[in-house]
Amino acid sequence: MFGFYRLERIFQTEFFDIIRTMRIKVLYFAEAYKILNRKEEEIEFSESSIAEFLNNLRKLHAEISEILNQSMVAVNLEYRPVDYALKDGDTVAIIPPVEGG
Repeated sequence: MFGFYRLERIFQTEFFDIIRTMRIKVLYFAEAYKILNRKEEEIEFSESSIAEFLNNLRKLHAEISEILNQSMVAVNLEYRPVDYALKDGDTVAIIPPVEGG
């Protein structure tokens, strides 16, 4: 009985991880905002890290793919590395480089 329960629990956990989706609010600034003509949007996806999220965003908005390669990313108002794990309800800001002079 214990072995069956353990196997069932492992399957449920792995299955849940496969189908889990998150809602992420995305904020666009500077050139990304200009190209997309929107300040924000909400996206559902199943990936968990910023790197995976950016790959998904590149597919969704190919027109800002190059900008995403150069942008900083903040999650809930703090800059985060690309391996940072996103959580449901996070707000992700895409902050492209800004030229000044």
